[in-house]
Amino acid sequence: RVRAEVLLAQIRALPLLSSIGEGKAHVGGGSLPRAVIPSVTLDLLPDKISLEEFAARVRRGSPPIVGYIAGGKFKLDLRTIFPRQDAQVVSALRSAAKWS
Repeated sequence: RVRAEVLLAQIRALPLLSSIGEGKAHVGGGSLPRAVIPSVTLDLLPDKISLEEFAARVRRGSPPIVGYIAGGKFKLDLRTIFPRQDAQVVSALRSAAKWS
């Protein structure tokens, strides 16, 4: 959660409504069938472009950032991003949020 707050502070000036959310991953099988792993997400909603266009831009960026759309927001699950990649994520979000 602290890491999410730091990331939000770094993207606050972007034309995005951003907040901290919750995510869940389903493990799937083996010794933990139906187990759920909770996570913290960055929930993003662009002001100037459609949610779908924003998601496509983030996924096409360099590096590509994989998130998912749920609850009318683009969600980045921080469990799937290494802390050492945070600066790259911020850079990719800045590029994707440009609307001109």
